[in-house]
Amino acid sequence: MKIKMFFLTTAFITQSTYASELPVIPLRDLVNAALTHQPSVAVSYYETEKKNSDLDLSRAALYPTLDLTSGLNNNRKESSGTERNVENKVSLSYRITDFGVRGANIRKSEYERDNSKTDYEKTKNIVSQEVVTTYYNISKYREMIDGVNLEKEFYKKMLETFSLLVSSGVAMQSDMRKVQVSIDALNTRSIMYQSMLDDEMYKMQNMTGLNLSPDQIQSDEKFNLFKKYIFVESPEKLMDMVM
Repeated sequence: MKIKMFFLTTAFITQSTYASELPVIPLRDLVNAALTHQPSVAVSYYETEKKNSDLDLSRAALYPTLDLTSGLNNNRKESSGTERNVENKVSLSYRITDFGVRGANIRKSEYERDNSKTDYEKTKNIVSQEVVTTYYNISKYREMIDGVNLEKEFYKKMLETFSLLVSSGVAMQSDMRKVQVSIDALNTRSIMYQSMLDDEMYKMQNMTGLNLSPDQIQSDEKFNLFKKYIFVESPEKLMDMVM
């Protein structure tokens, strides 16, 4: 039993260590994972391949038909000169018309192929943009949650200070309640940001097919779009606000 508990404890510690050392996934890898995982991208790609195949068939159908027509004409029995002239004119007219139709089919196939390529690129751009937007939303909400937690710690320390001030008669009980109300408001805000973060993480996992944690998605140190969460950290300013 002790050996079993030892192995369970070792496994738990190993798993915890592994979880804390999960690598940060670069944005480029997340985009590539989404492009590979999303069915819309695969469908658009296969549609492009189909249009390429249709174009090849249209091109291949042109000259073999003309060769076959020429061969059949050469195997026909001899007839009078007038009949041959009429037959040649009809055959030439048919072949010119047939050439024009097949040429039009090729141009149509080329047009459809080009459109399918454009649609494919649009689909990839849409998926990539969704990943980028979700990535930065996750970074933003993580930073906001960290900021709220820092602010809560600050207010909790101030609450302890206010307790001493109330005990010494410098501050009133109502002043302590104001600080507590601020802490409660921060708790509510933290829950709201966490819910938003969970939604964005769920969206990212669905797009990429990866089982991710928020710690694996964070903006680069050089990424300065989001500023640090700002709160009142001066005791003097806080005293002016609540008293």
